[in-house]
Amino acid sequence: MSLPQLQGDYWIAKIRFLNPVIVREFCGSSNRNLKILEKNLGVVLKQNADKVVFRGDTQETVKQGLHIALQLLDLIEQGNSVHPAEVDQFSRMLVREPDVDLADLIKETIFVSARKKRIFPRSLRQLTYCKAINHKDLVFGVGPAGTGKTFLAMAMALSALQREEVKKIILLHNLEYMLQYRYIFSTTMKKDATRKE
Repeated sequence: MSLPQLQGDYWIAKIRFLNPVIVREFCGSSNRNLKILEKNLGVVLKQNADKVVFRGDTQETVKQGLHIALQLLDLIEQGNSVHPAEVDQFSRMLVREPDVDLADLIKETIFVSARKKRIFPRSLRQLTYCKAINHKDLVFGVGPAGTGKTFLAMAMALSALQREEVKKIILLHNLEYMLQYRYIFSTTMKKDATRKE
């Protein structure tokens, strides 16, 4: 890898690959991943045999592109395949939140269904939410609609059900129902306790 250097009007940096399989995986079919990265990062990427050249108007955009590319390469070298949709999501997320470590996100992968569909957190907040669900007995997800609260909770619940860590899933979406369920649950537990005596 070379650091960004000014050449004429543009900043240029290069990544040289030692393994041709990793080049193919990184660039994607018909350089599809490179096109996605170009669109999301504002740099021009050219693949030439064993190297990818980054060209941008500013040093910062080229540095940012290198940072994101190196994180994607780390995932690929660890044996994870990165699909174009994931390259798109990861690159957009890393532009917004450059401190995210993709390896941490992938560690929290949730496998759902017999086909082992991968679901993983898409931001630092979602990562924190998933870790809380894994480590705490009770977690409240509060936030705007469409941020993945219910989706991630249900994915994690289904995954736990498939691994037989739980016997059933109870989804309560309304505070009134939650309070009613809590009353029923506590009453049932008290009845079970008195029966055993």
